[in-house]
Order: sequence, then C-alpha cells, then structure tokens
Amino acid sequence: MKVISFVGYHNSGKTTLIEYLIENLGKTYKIAYLKHDPKGHAVFDKENSDSARILSLNHQSAILSKDTFVLYQKPKTVDEAIAFFKDYDLIILEGFKYMAFPKIKIGNIDEPLENIIYDYDGDKEALKRFVEGYINGI
Repeated sequence: MKVISFVGYHNSGKTTLIEYLIENLGKTYKIAYLKHDPKGHAVFDKENSDSARILSLNHQSAILSKDTFVLYQKPKTVDEAIAFFKDYDLIILEGFKYMAFPKIKIGNIDEPLENIIYDYDGDKEALKRFVEGYINGI
C-alpha cells in the first residue's frame, strides 16, 4: 500500500486531478480516497435525525441504501483511517499538507512543505505515469 497526499490552496485543482487519476488508474489499481476537513464542514447527516442520534451514541454505524453503503465512525487519527484501507494499492489523501506524507504539490504554495515528491506542472499524463510508477515502487 502506498500513500500520497495532494496539496495546494483552495481551488488549485486538487480534486480535478484526483478524479482524473482515479478514472485512469482505478480500473487497474484499488484506490482509496481520504479528504482532510480541518474546519469540520463535511456533514453526512441532519442534526437530530434518527441516524445522527444513534451515531452520537455508537462508535460505528452504517446506512445501506439501494446503491450506497455509508460507514460512519467517530473521529479517528489519519493513521487509523489509512489502516482501514490497508488492502488498497494506493490511498490518495487530499490535504494533510503539514503531515509527513509524500506530497504532490499543485500550484504555488507560499509556506515551506516537507516531502514534496512531485511538483505538478499541468501535464496530467506525466502525473499519471509518475503515480503509476509510485504505486509500483519505481
């Protein structure tokens, strides 16, 4: 399993590039996606709904519908979240720029960051080749 983080400012194109990679590599490799939400804006359920009340009491809950399975868990560390995907070929992180993960930098970033292994220059195909080589240890 490999982990790589896409870092860049808001609206720099991180999600668009991640979509491109998943569309182009997801048929060959098992890829997981984990987005950093430092401000807690992600809302998965309505306040005071039945499922929100149960989740507040229970460590882990899920909702199953015709086409979707949604797993809810109480907050964990990023390492615990990564361990959940241990059987995947690649875990793509979006964000986590101050953590020690290998990073692909999107756009100009003013502050110094550690572990930049690729500075995206606009060439999606070159990025895809790099990530595929990264998955394969090349």
